[in-house]
Amino acid sequence: MTPVTPSTTITVPDVGLVVLAGAPGSGKSTFARAHFAPGEVFSSDAFRALVSGDASDQGASADAFAAMGAIVSARAKRGLFTVVDATNSSRADRAQWAQVAKEHHVPATLVIIDVPVGVALDRVTAR
Repeated sequence: MTPVTPSTTITVPDVGLVVLAGAPGSGKSTFARAHFAPGEVFSSDAFRALVSGDASDQGASADAFAAMGAIVSARAKRGLFTVVDATNSSRADRAQWAQVAKEHHVPATLVIIDVPVGVALDRVTAR
């Protein structure tokens, strides 16, 4: 696996929503574990595991995202710092989280984890 060195420092507000975006294997979850408390990070894989027993069950995505959306929204309503760990690959995916932040008057920050395709593929294969 080729190490990827961060090239940018980002600062996020103490209150609000951080949305991670990137391909599977890009390092979103690793980044989240390194920079945020476990109770602040809400992962689509974890919610798939909760609703179906299998984190990789893409057929459970609708239920997983409904459950995750309800919790992320409730946390935003209370002004709690929250990180969304999912591919968030489309504009519509990212817009839904921006809407949650807007509805609850908290800032939203998008962090795109961009690594070479080969690195992401190596990481997915190693899982």
